Amino acid sequence: MPPINKDQLAYTIEANQTKKGYARIRILRTDNEIPMLDSWYPIMTEQFLQIVLPYSGQQIYGFGENGHDGIMLGAGSGTMFSRHGSNYSTKTWNNFGGVHPFFMNPKGDGTTWGVLLVNSNAMDYTVTGSGSIALAAIGGILDLYFFVGSTPNHVIQLYHKVIGNPFLPPFWALGYQHWLQRIPTLASLKLAVTVLDQGGVPKKLADAYRESENRTKLHEGTLCMSAGMGEHQELPHYDLHSVYGWRQTWTTKTAMDDVSFDRTVLVSDSTYPSSGRFAGHILDSPDAEEWSSLRRAVVGVLEFNMFGIPYNTEDR
Repeated sequence: MPPINKDQLAYTIEANQTKKGYARIRILRTDNEIPMLDSWYPIMTEQFLQIVLPYSGQQIYGFGENGHDGIMLGAGSGTMFSRHGSNYSTKTWNNFGGVHPFFMNPKGDGTTWGVLLVNSNAMDYTVTGSGSIALAAIGGILDLYFFVGSTPNHVIQLYHKVIGNPFLPPFWALGYQHWLQRIPTLASLKLAVTVLDQGGVPKKLADAYRESENRTKLHEGTLCMSAGMGEHQELPHYDLHSVYGWRQTWTTKTAMDDVSFDRTVLVSDSTYPSSGRFAGHILDSPDAEEWSSLRRAVVGVLEFNMFGIPYNTEDR
């Protein structure tokens, strides 16, 4: 690795002690000395980790997947834990299937920075109106990536360099698609296609595949947190729940590509940073009869472009 010229860095790191002898670390932009990290208030315990990050201005974007009314976040608290607790029909800061602990903060002078917290435990975040963002997790480590950019587009480009660029879907997957799973018979399916044709609705694919699920009595709809994972079950599900879908997606896409000479397409409800390299994302179904639900779904589509998964849709 070539030596780093500190004069060319977009950030500076300061390390010193407080009057009480505690370590203090600060990360600042070199162009305007805006702090991106000031470790005044870290908490590091066995099952609770927290760090508070500063932000400036009023613009905060990111933290998915939730039912946001607008793409710009206001003050509030939300969770990051992959689950089927709600959908875009509800205004909520509770997490849906996707877990994307990334946020971006454009400043009034045009400069922008972003942060990714790589942690697969259950997390939450709190955005205050006084210029701070608290990130907390119930395990793992606080693995923070800082993206120092000139514009929002620049920060997103830097972020995508880390998580990887989206996969290239096959040509047939780029057109209008209609999910017709709830149609019970072949005659009903033909009628639905006829109605689409009569209405002049374009279509590239009509998916009548009936998904197969092992619907057990686990009312939470997930594995037990004490379940073991890995070849020797040495990895607790407690620590890996939010990347379970990411790992399934990676494995499935690899197998599909091994047996097919054509480009394949895969979509998942449970996604994590870098999932876009292998699959698209299904947004939790909004209520199509409510404009507010559709508005939140549109916000979700825009957010997943930011998260590096432009191939996304809602499943109604």
